[in-house]
Amino acid sequence: MEPRNFQAGAAASPPTAPASPSVGYATNGNPSTATPATQPGAFWFHKIGEELRAAIVAGGISPSDTDLGQLAKTKQLHFIALTASGNFTTPANITTSTVFEITLVGAGAGGGGSNGTSTVGGGGGAGAAAKFLISGLAPSTAYAVLIGAFGAGGVNTGGNGGTGGTTQITINGVVYSCTGGTAGNGTTTANVNIAAGQGALSSTITALASYTAILQQSSAPGFGNSPLFSGSNGAGLPFGTTGAAGRTGFGPDLVTGFGVGGGGGVGLSMAGTAGAPGLFEARWVA
Repeated sequence: MEPRNFQAGAAASPPTAPASPSVGYATNGNPSTATPATQPGAFWFHKIGEELRAAIVAGGISPSDTDLGQLAKTKQLHFIALTASGNFTTPANITTSTVFEITLVGAGAGGGGSNGTSTVGGGGGAGAAAKFLISGLAPSTAYAVLIGAFGAGGVNTGGNGGTGGTTQITINGVVYSCTGGTAGNGTTTANVNIAAGQGALSSTITALASYTAILQQSSAPGFGNSPLFSGSNGAGLPFGTTGAAGRTGFGPDLVTGFGVGGGGGVGLSMAGTAGAPGLFEARWVA
């Protein structure tokens, strides 16, 4: 729409704002109490029309009264998240020049189990995580996305946790990936383990000038001071809550969210917890 088009009587210059505006809400007035009806004035219509017009123009559209749906066609920020493997299908209204911000998060690894007096299992590492900008995606096109599976917790016989799976997207034949976290160490001997290492970014991501790596927050190492022992927490990321380690008499807590590592077990016959699965996010303006 074109808010500057009127049936008749339009001025060549915009109206000025009232010096002493009546502040509040519109009223129909009440003749019985001599309450006057609200008078919008020319500036009220001007400011509403100009706000709408500015949004239409900023969206790259020329205002026209032949199309009263132009405001809905202006550019908006879009967001999508995938938590299961499948396709990211681009919308029809993008072009190959549209810039996407892609976030990939590899899956978290499981914490190590423990089985023995004074044993302290290690927490699982977080999945690699990164954000990067990319263009060249075609409209109405499906791009394959693989979401990394979480690493299993180490069994209560002192087994190592499972490694987290890789999250990736393939764009025009190029694979961009974040591998899963490193498995937490299990143990059957009296020792102290720390959280394992984070996954790695693919060289296709690190070759981009626009990428940002998101580093894991490593937990404090497990500790033992008889009769109390604590395992190692899983490594953290901003996308979830890490698995708190087992403590004497209590098993590790379950993880929430995406990409974080599971907690390690402690003492006799305690399993570690699983890590969190991977994540894919995309943001764009169209």
